[in-house]
Formats: sequence, structure tokens, C-alpha cells
Amino acid sequence: MMCDGIFLVGLAAALALGVVFEWNFLIAISTLAAIFAAIFAVGIGLAIRKNKGAYLCLCISFFLLGAMRLFEGVNLPESDISNLSGKDCKVAGVVKDAPRITEKADGEKRLRLTLEVNKVGNYKDMQKATGTVYFYAPYNGEAVNIGDTVEAFGSIRRIRPAGNPGAYDRRTHLLSEGITAEVFGGKSGLEIIKGEEYPILRKAAEIRSHYKESMEKVMPKQDAAAIFAMLFGGYEGLREELTEAFTRTGIVHILSVSGSHVSMLAAVVAILGGIFRIPKIPLAIILFFTIAFYTLLAGFVPPALRAAVMGSLVFMGTALSRDVDSKRLLTLTGIGFLLVNPLLLFHISFQLSFTATAGIICFGKRLSMFFESKGLKYVFASSLALTLSAQVLTIPVIAWYFHRLPISSVAANFLIVPPVELIIIIGLFSGIVAFITPFLGNAIFFFDSLLLGAVYEAARLLAKIPPLYLPTMGFLISGIYYLFFMYFMPDDNIREKIKPVFAKYRGNLAILLISFAVAGLIVNAFKPKEAMFAFIDVGQGDAMVVKTPKGRAFMFDAGGNRDGNFDVGARVDVPFLLYHGITELEYIFLSHVHEDHAAGTGGILKSMPVKEVVTAAEGKEAYQKSMKVSAKIMERTRFSEPSAGDVYNIDGVVVEVLYAPKTAKGENEMSNLYRVSYGAASFLITGDLVKEDEIKLVEKGVDLTATVLKVGHHGSKTSSDEAFLKKVAPKYAVISVGEDNPFGHPDDETLKKLKTVGAKIYRTDKDGAVFFYTDGKKLRVKNYLYSGRQ
Repeated sequence: MMCDGIFLVGLAAALALGVVFEWNFLIAISTLAAIFAAIFAVGIGLAIRKNKGAYLCLCISFFLLGAMRLFEGVNLPESDISNLSGKDCKVAGVVKDAPRITEKADGEKRLRLTLEVNKVGNYKDMQKATGTVYFYAPYNGEAVNIGDTVEAFGSIRRIRPAGNPGAYDRRTHLLSEGITAEVFGGKSGLEIIKGEEYPILRKAAEIRSHYKESMEKVMPKQDAAAIFAMLFGGYEGLREELTEAFTRTGIVHILSVSGSHVSMLAAVVAILGGIFRIPKIPLAIILFFTIAFYTLLAGFVPPALRAAVMGSLVFMGTALSRDVDSKRLLTLTGIGFLLVNPLLLFHISFQLSFTATAGIICFGKRLSMFFESKGLKYVFASSLALTLSAQVLTIPVIAWYFHRLPISSVAANFLIVPPVELIIIIGLFSGIVAFITPFLGNAIFFFDSLLLGAVYEAARLLAKIPPLYLPTMGFLISGIYYLFFMYFMPDDNIREKIKPVFAKYRGNLAILLISFAVAGLIVNAFKPKEAMFAFIDVGQGDAMVVKTPKGRAFMFDAGGNRDGNFDVGARVDVPFLLYHGITELEYIFLSHVHEDHAAGTGGILKSMPVKEVVTAAEGKEAYQKSMKVSAKIMERTRFSEPSAGDVYNIDGVVVEVLYAPKTAKGENEMSNLYRVSYGAASFLITGDLVKEDEIKLVEKGVDLTATVLKVGHHGSKTSSDEAFLKKVAPKYAVISVGEDNPFGHPDDETLKKLKTVGAKIYRTDKDGAVFFYTDGKKLRVKNYLYSGRQ
């Protein structure tokens, strides 16, 4: 008999809480182990006496176990290559995944290898090392396969944690996948030794290549990339418009291997089994091998493995009508995943897969029966139930990461997902046929391409429906949300055990909730109204967000990069704004046209309303080129050029234009100079203002005093003249700069000058986002990153 459901839920919750606790406090494993041994021993004694306290001891033991597993997950051994971060070394390792080739906007091709490192060093002295890395290098046409040994020189870099709250944490994501560092190679090329390791994975990669090559013969490369992504995952070569349309309609998971892929394949096999009247046991064996083969074909990577498990559980819960066992199996699976890899708790893919699977198992069948009772046909009832049940428990996760709920997702699941499922089935079948009869296989692939075109057009239409904004729910509200649904969980003893507790303490719970609400209102009423000034970590660029006490917001610069391969505006600025409840901007003040200051504006303009963009005097065409936006977006957006002396007042937050040149020798010399103030607190925003202009302003007697200085040109030696710094007399200095940037910013001499004038220095490469809060009198500062997380 399966373990009691609520018993397992308690253990899973304790394990997860232990992981979260250790993530925040980093207690030494020796301390945790000692406490664990003591608690576990007490628990055994209580269990022998059949004392109910044994379960509490077991929960505490699981809490400590989660903390210990997390400690081991983030504290890598001394031999791990990440401990050589910042060094240039020769790296040797075995390729363990198919090479990825990407093309930049300028046509340059880049190679990415997943290397299982075994040695590092120089030409003569190579020492043993461990760890798995992403190795990047210019692509020179090298033929590299899974199992080959590769040696090359490169610069080793640790993977940096997310520098902004609410941002996608790439470091945690890659660590959970076993990637501990990145190595950036030069143009010297690779030394490749053909190897025979990972033969099964190599064969799977060959099969995937066969699929892609067959598709590219009969359809455009972008269509082939899209269908390949639907079959096996990955975003290489996808057209941006398709990804955006799928994202806006809430079905972007289709472009990566997920539990829905596995459950769909299982359902097709089950239907065929029913048609051919295959007995249950042989059918179950066929199902198992089908899922195993598909997982292997997808590369046997961790996401595919998780998808196989989650998809199997969904199928068991819906097709085989074993709801109760499936719920318990799901809980046991979650416990198992976290014990093996506790970092999965912070992995968005795992969070979405687990909560969506839980929703389908717990509510899918009941919702389907409800819709059928209202006269909906089974096909439509089950499809709608699948969509809603999968989405209902993912809402806190979606609110945390995306802050938007696509209301078009229900229609998308009706109109788009069934054809996409058909595309996947046809695609897999076509690849098999192409092995036997290439002509027939290619003809079927061509039909698949036509079907994709129809799907794309439908997705584009639905993507025009604006999504609902979801504020970040936080841990407390999310916990209450899940407890609420746990109470209504059908056909499970969990509800039966929770229900009497709710009934007994219903009055006390109501009083407690009302007390919390009243206390929150009182605290909010008497709390000083503060303005927020936040310097966002946008890498090698500038971006600052100001939020007034009344909730209106505007920005100074928006970051960006020159090659355009990473949309800072859409992927850094917009998530930051939405996380802080900002869904529109009054202004974006741009210091000048350089991409590291202005390019991110394009992603913002595409995502939310901006009433006005205030620029330097380079002209709208230059800004359109920098922001990489269409003429339509430029036409619908108001642009203006300020003059020195102009003043903007937004809810008492005052923006002064101190300098706005109309002509200059170079683009940095075109930088506007702004000062933004709220009460006694003031911030000087310099852009890339050069020394010559700083000296000119000092000589003219311009009032430059400010509490906080945004240091010019990322701390370069071309800015921050001594006389200028003395005139500003800042208490704080913020340097917006990218980690390990190739320019050597900030300059050591600049740092010395800032210390000389008594400024406390914050750097976005080390501190992440830097926040200043003020009520107009007092000023407090907070940086997002701290040493424990770096």
C-alpha cells in the first residue's frame, strides 16, 4: 500500500524548506550533520515507542537533509574548473552533447561545446580537473562530435548569479544541469581527438541530424528549426516572431521537450493499442520503451528525463484513471528529484513541470467531467480541462517569473496545440519514413511545413490579445494559494484530513487573516512614502529606474549591446519593471545614442507604453538604428530633445537637464547630463560624459552637487575629472559595468579618485542592482547581490 498522502506532502515540504533555508543562510554542513544525527536518533527512539513525535522528527530530519544536499550542490570540490575562474588555461575534455552553432547579426558563427573536463593547464603541464563547462569559440568549420576529446586554450569564467530581483538566474539553472563554468576560446582553433565515448548519445545525435537535414531539404531553415525544436527542444535558428507569438499565447513550452510531449506520445500509443486490442501488460511495456526511446532521441539531457517522468505521471493520472496513486507517485518523484539535485527547486522548468503535472493529476479528470456535464463534447471538454488544470497551479510561478498571464492561452490550446501535436507526430513519423523512402519522407515533411505556417499565422493573431498583468505573489501569498487548492483537492485523503482542521479553527483563522490585513493597512498608512532609485544590472551598460511615491515610473538609459544578439530591454529591463509593478513609463531619458545606453529602449517600447523618450541631439534615425525597432514603433512614440535648463516634475521627483550639447566631436561628447532629485536626495546621471565636458561645466559654475553620482563612462579614465568629482561631492558613487568586460572598466585611477572625495562605491558587476530609497529626508541603500551568493 502506498504511503499516506499527507505524510508524503509533509516530508516533501520539509525537504524543500530545508533547501530554501540553506540557500539563504549557508550553514556549514558539519553543523547540519551534527543536528541531523541528533534529531534522527531521537526520532528512532520515539518511533520505537510509537510516539507521534516521531513524524515531527522525521520532518525536521528531511529539512536538515535538504539543507545538507543544497550545501553539497553549491559548494563544488577543489578540483572543479570553476575554481580557476579568471585564468587563461588549456582545457581538455570530452564532448557530451551535440555541438551548437549560432550566427551573430554580423554573420560571425560561434561554436558552443558541452565539455566534461578532465585536465587543465598549459602546454607542458596538464593537471587533473573536474566539472562540466560550456566552451565557446569562433566556428571555423571543425567537425566535432559527441565523444570526441577536445583541447583548446580559453579564458575560464564562473557563471554569474542573476544581478536583479525577479530575473532569470542563469547560474542556478546551469548548475542544476551540471554546468559549473564557461570557457571562452580565441581564434587559435581546437585540437580534436576522435573518441568513442557516449556511443548511444552519439547515435541519437546522428538521428537528430538526419531529421534536421531531411527537413531542410524541403522547407525553409527557420521552419525546419521550429519543427526540430518541437520534436527535440532547443531554440537555435528560430525566427524571433514565432518565439514571441508562442510566448505571448502561453504555449512557448511547445518549443522545448516537456511532459506534454511525453504524455501526448503515450496517448497516441495507447490509442493505437486500443485499436489493435493489445493487452494492458504488453501495452505498458510498449509505452515504457516508446518513452525511453524518445527521451534518448532528445539527447537524454536532464530536461528530457524530467519530461519523461512528468509526462508518464500525467498519462497514468488521466488515461489509466489512477489519480490517488499518481498524486503519491508525483510527491515521491519530487522528493527523489530534490534529493538527487536540490538546485532543481530553483529551476523554472522543474517548477512549471511539477506544478502543471500536479494540476492535471489533481483536477484534470474532475474538470473534464464537469465540462461534459454542461454539454461539451469529450474531445473539447478534455482539452479545456487539460489546459485549465495545468495552468491553475502554475500561476504563482508565472507571476514570479513572467508577471503576465496570457488570456489567449485557452484559445491557443484549442486552436494551436492540437495542430502542433499533429506536427510533432507527423514529424517523428516522417523521419522514420525518410530512412526507408527519402522521397515519401520529404513529402510528408513538406506537409508539416505547410501546417506550421498555418499555426504561425494563428499564433500571431492570438498574440495580439493583451495579457493580464500578474503581480509577484511572494512566498506567503503563494503558500496560502496552494493551501487553498489543497483543501479542494478531489478524491484524496489529504482533503479529508485538512477539512476538520479548517472546520475547527475556521474562526481563529478568519481572525488571524483579518488581523494580518488590518496590520498591513496600518503599517502601509504610517510608513513614509518613499521614492525608489534603482540602478539595474544590465551588464556593460547603463540603466536606472525611478519610481515615485505615487507609483509612476521613468528611466534613465536602458542598457543594451552592440551585436544585438541579446535583447537587454525585453529580457532584463522589462522583467525588472514588471517585478516592481511597473506596467508603463512616463519617460525614458537617454544620455546618448550608444547601444549600451539606448538599445534596450527598443525592447521596452515593444512591451509596454512609454509616453515620451527624451534623447540627445543625434537625431531619430540614429536612435532607431540603435534601438533596432520598426518605423511603426518610432511613429507611435513621442521623441523630444531637451535643452539645458529644462525641468521635468513627476509627482515631486524633479529632473533637471544640466547639459544638452547640440553638436560635438564624438558620440560620447553628445551625452546629456541629468540631475534627478526628491527632497534632499539627488542623483547625477552622467552617461558617458567625458573629462573635457566635465571641466567645462565646472568652469561655468554649473551646480553639480549630488548625493549619488552615476560615474561617467562605466568608470573609464576618460571621465571623472578630480575637479568635477570635488564639485559633485557625492556620498555614494555607482558604477554601471559588466563583469570581466574587455575594456578594463572601471579604471583603478578612477576608483582612487572616488575614494579620495569620500564616496562609498557600488558596482553592478559586484553588487548587482543597487537600490536607493528616500522619503526626501533619509536615504537608505541596498544592493541585490552579496558575497554569499557570488
